[in-house]
Amino acid sequence: MPASSSIKYGFLLIDYIVLGVFLSLSVGVGVFYAIKSWRLQQVEEEKNEKSQGDKVATEDYLMGGRNMPVLPMALSLLTTFLSGIVMLGTPAEVFQRGMWIMLRKRIVKARDYLHNS
Repeated sequence: MPASSSIKYGFLLIDYIVLGVFLSLSVGVGVFYAIKSWRLQQVEEEKNEKSQGDKVATEDYLMGGRNMPVLPMALSLLTTFLSGIVMLGTPAEVFQRGMWIMLRKRIVKARDYLHNS
């Protein structure tokens, strides 16, 4: 590659749109569940005038009310198990070297498996 070539890297309009949509969805889910929890708490307070105090609110927050749907729970576990290096390193690696690095590993494993069989 010539030294005088000027390759510009950066976000295009579509990149900003996708980023904005994902951030909006993330914030929207958080706001939705915050409002839902607040309304549920208001109804429960009307019923029993908060007999156990802040202990109930803290336990409800930490345990998710013990009635969290399957999909958010599965996604939470998935992101917990994956390390930050994988979450940040893989997109950077693909951006820098392309998808070949991921495909190469699978091709080599398949070749070795077929060769050893």
